Amino acid sequence: MECETVTLSTQTGVDRVGLLKIDVQKTELDVRPGGSRPT
Repeated sequence: MECETVTLSTQTGVDRVGLLKIDVQKTELDVRPGGSRPT
């Protein structure tokens, strides 16, 4: 049971890191409203 809990916690940790990376990418795009985009 303890091993299962550890794997679940590590999986959620990885998912949270992935979500954080996605959020950072989204915010970076939001910070530049078409500034560097070729018009």
